[in-house]
Amino acid sequence: MRPETFLIAAGCGAGLAGAATHRLFGRRGWQGWVLALAGALLATGLGATLAGLATLRGDQFGLVVTAVVMTLLTPMGVLWLALMAGVHLLAGRARG
Repeated sequence: MRPETFLIAAGCGAGLAGAATHRLFGRRGWQGWVLALAGALLATGLGATLAGLATLRGDQFGLVVTAVVMTLLTPMGVLWLALMAGVHLLAGRARG
């Protein structure tokens, strides 16, 4: 599989995952932040799962899950968390 193929599938998977979890972002109060964290984890896992299912053989699928989990345990995880917090704040602003 070419890396470009996986990149396209990852974009499609992320879009579908975002559409499925968008209602969890932008709520007020501490409960809103809890929902946003749950939405971020669900969107990330679902997006990676969809991309992996679309492009990889069954024996390679564990690599996607491992890569996502390992990324969240690095400084990239801090960037991911900051981006998801930004999504939550912008969704709250859009909700009014």
